[in-house]
Amino acid sequence: MTNLDMKTDVDASKVKALRELTVLEDAGGYITIATDSFIHEYTDTKHAAEDTVLILEGADTSEWVGDEPELRTTLKEVEAGNDNGCTLLYAEDLQDILSRGADHTGGNALREYVDILAHDTRLSGLL
Repeated sequence: MTNLDMKTDVDASKVKALRELTVLEDAGGYITIATDSFIHEYTDTKHAAEDTVLILEGADTSEWVGDEPELRTTLKEVEAGNDNGCTLLYAEDLQDILSRGADHTGGNALREYVDILAHDTRLSGLL
């Protein structure tokens, strides 16, 4: 049983959104946010964090502008172990890092992204 399975006070759609969320920091310092229906590379960590909160609040990403499906190839390569200096986080990783703080993260962009999320009060009921 995971921490996600033990969340009883959280809407099931939010738990589903968290399970589907993947975060990638590439060697260039960009953050990629991926769900089942949306993937986008962000140059601005604040924007990445804001969209992450919207996703975790249950936003429907299927209509979002900026979907970059070609990035799924990169994501699959990193998942297969060809990391090329990337840091890949799944839901459980993100929960763990948020509970410990941004100092336990990969590069500068990911630390900044996690720090923004850690200070967003909208996530307190989910993470």
